[in-house]
Amino acid sequence: MYDIFFQQTFYLTLITITSFCIISGFILSYASIKLKVEVISAVEQIDNLLPQTQCGQCSYSGCKPYAQAIVEGDVINKCPPGGQTTINSLANLLGIEAVNLDMSYGIPKERKTVAFIREDECIGCTKCIQACPVDAILGAAKQMHTVIEKECTGCDLCIDPCPVDCIDILTLEESLLDWSWDQPLSIKSADIAKKRFEYQKERRNNEADQKKLLQIASSNFESKDDKFVQAESIIQEAIKQAAEKKSSPEVGYARFLRQVARSKDQLLNANKKLKKLKKLEFSSNDDKYKQAIAAVEDARIRLAAIESSNPRKTKPTDRSEKNEETQKKNKTGV
Repeated sequence: MYDIFFQQTFYLTLITITSFCIISGFILSYASIKLKVEVISAVEQIDNLLPQTQCGQCSYSGCKPYAQAIVEGDVINKCPPGGQTTINSLANLLGIEAVNLDMSYGIPKERKTVAFIREDECIGCTKCIQACPVDAILGAAKQMHTVIEKECTGCDLCIDPCPVDCIDILTLEESLLDWSWDQPLSIKSADIAKKRFEYQKERRNNEADQKKLLQIASSNFESKDDKFVQAESIIQEAIKQAAEKKSSPEVGYARFLRQVARSKDQLLNANKKLKKLKKLEFSSNDDKYKQAIAAVEDARIRLAAIESSNPRKTKPTDRSEKNEETQKKNKTGV
């Protein structure tokens, strides 16, 4: 009788404990899914604070590589688009002292800028599309290109590759709808730019893989197709014409005028910022005041350097030669 009672008690206890373990396992599994806490790496945390312009001014290929470099020991003051706000945020995250922006990497912009393509001058070379880090330029080969204003981060990377210099950088007027505190980009805009940059990187990697496969496949053919040769010659001719147009005096002078206008705009913005600090009665020893003065001086030097490269400016040697010829003519009476 005692043995039967003991067996029943043992089995009942075993069933109870097993049931409890199974139910607890289900509860813990459900909780681990619903209450999961994502562990964000240090690189991701730093990357989230960067402005995501992907401009490369920091000497890295994008914001994430710079974040990786910071984790590995690089300084935090190499990001002109982020400015002092980003530096302070990074210093707060890393628990280090905030330093001033290194102006050798560029001057922070007062307001958001976007690229603008003068579409009537565009030859459809697609070089700006390839340079854009966030796919903010629409167009196709030999077709007009245009910039998606909302997606443009103002990185300026499309300026130099353009063979006909038909791209301008415009400063957006600030309104109540897009006004924000001292931030390089809104959190939403930065997040979108980051996703577009990562998507573009993945797409280009896939395109590179496909190109390799095509090269391997085309290597089996001894000669190129006539249509391919014709298309290649057309492309080369277009590039040649674009280079000739770019090297013409008229285009060179127009480019010079645009560069002067941009430099004057930068100097004007720098002076405005300095005047604003003066009105707020900032001390001359204050870091912001010193930084503003340095920005004005740098903008002046840059403007002077650009103005000195005026392609229509008469060289001193030419003037002296003309003066000598005039003096000789006056002496001889001719």
